[in-house]
Amino acid sequence: YTCSILDNAMKWRDKKAIIKKVFVFFIAAALFTRGSTKSPQALRANNNSHQTMKLSLWLVPPPSVAAILGERISFYSKNSGGPYFDPHVTVTGGIICDSREDAKKVVNLLQQELSGFGEVEAVFQPKAENFDTWNQALVVEMDPSPKFVKLCQRVREILKMDTTSLFPSPVGEPHLSLFYGVDNAPNADDVEPVPNFSSDRLALWLTKQSSTEGVPQWEFFEEISLA
Repeated sequence: YTCSILDNAMKWRDKKAIIKKVFVFFIAAALFTRGSTKSPQALRANNNSHQTMKLSLWLVPPPSVAAILGERISFYSKNSGGPYFDPHVTVTGGIICDSREDAKKVVNLLQQELSGFGEVEAVFQPKAENFDTWNQALVVEMDPSPKFVKLCQRVREILKMDTTSLFPSPVGEPHLSLFYGVDNAPNADDVEPVPNFSSDRLALWLTKQSSTEGVPQWEFFEEISLA
């Protein structure tokens, strides 16, 4: 009788060990599956992350004025530790493309729709301003002429973008930036007036390695004529 009890106890102990092993196996499998399985949306996002491109469209000055403004931007960049960028007034940013082929389609569409639009005059305020924003740290406001506003609206209509908010805060107006950075921005009071210009040239630029602070790199993509 005693041996029978011992045999039964050992059998029950073996069963408990087997049940425990099976339980541990299923728990481990569930944790592995949850950690390694992604939703279709997440997988698509992961697969497309290397393809997505963000572009900005700029009104660019003629070469003579671009040389003057470029020297100033270069000077502030070297002395205050900001990145260099080509002088421009942003027409619109946040143009999203999945590939360079799609970006080329954007160029072709804009060129087709904006051909004959004509020159846009850029008239600037005499004094620069400082703002506590990476890409608006040192700016000179541009008068929002009806033709420039029309250009901004037309571009957004062509690209099916929102047309209710054309110029980002805190400036809230078209502007020419002279320095990008969080710290060490040149004092706006020390900045000389910038030259006005007329231009019939737009440039599409690829913005690279964007972050919460700004866009440290740009790559010229293609020019668009308004003539």
